[in-house]
Amino acid sequence: MKRIKFCGRVLSAIVLLLSISIIFFGCSKKETENFVPSFSYSEQELYIGKSEDLIIEIAVGKSENPFVIDGTANSACDFARIDFKAKNKLTSCTFVLGEERIDAKVFGTKGKAIVYKTVDVLNLTVKAEVDEKEIEFQMEKVETVNLSDLICKASDKISGKEYFAAFSKDRLNLGTYFYIVAAYDGEAIKSIAYDVTSGEIMAESYRKLI
Repeated sequence: MKRIKFCGRVLSAIVLLLSISIIFFGCSKKETENFVPSFSYSEQELYIGKSEDLIIEIAVGKSENPFVIDGTANSACDFARIDFKAKNKLTSCTFVLGEERIDAKVFGTKGKAIVYKTVDVLNLTVKAEVDEKEIEFQMEKVETVNLSDLICKASDKISGKEYFAAFSKDRLNLGTYFYIVAAYDGEAIKSIAYDVTSGEIMAESYRKLI
């Protein structure tokens, strides 16, 4: 069976497809017990912080490590995914979550970092050391509808051997996000994007991988 390494590319492709066109959910206990182990990646909360120079988004949840789309959901651990965008080109960026320092990958005015541990963003001092300048952030949680309900709704429309769910990036900095639920059935990824505040379906996609 073909194995598809995560490395940000698969979820990014899904977000792009849907833009163009945990996890527990509110179904029965029996259905929940059968469904939850099939998740290999799920973002459960999203936080945002802003300064004059930088916007950061931190999603926390549970994920395989490494996350590989292969039709099998292995044991997941806690993680935090950091995405950021600067007004000007960056040469370096290090995040400090509590006492832990995380060197980020920088691509011009954008970058990302990930850490596999439990992170309670609102109870941490989140700092960024950007090009030798230190910025401290007051993080705010992005309010959402019940994500469990969205996953339950998605399970009525898509099915597969392995599931994952993630927030889209706020590409236009308008405070607008989608919550994407996807299923891999061994041949294709089927995805649904929901508005995180209304629960409305915004887009659906089907992408064959083999």
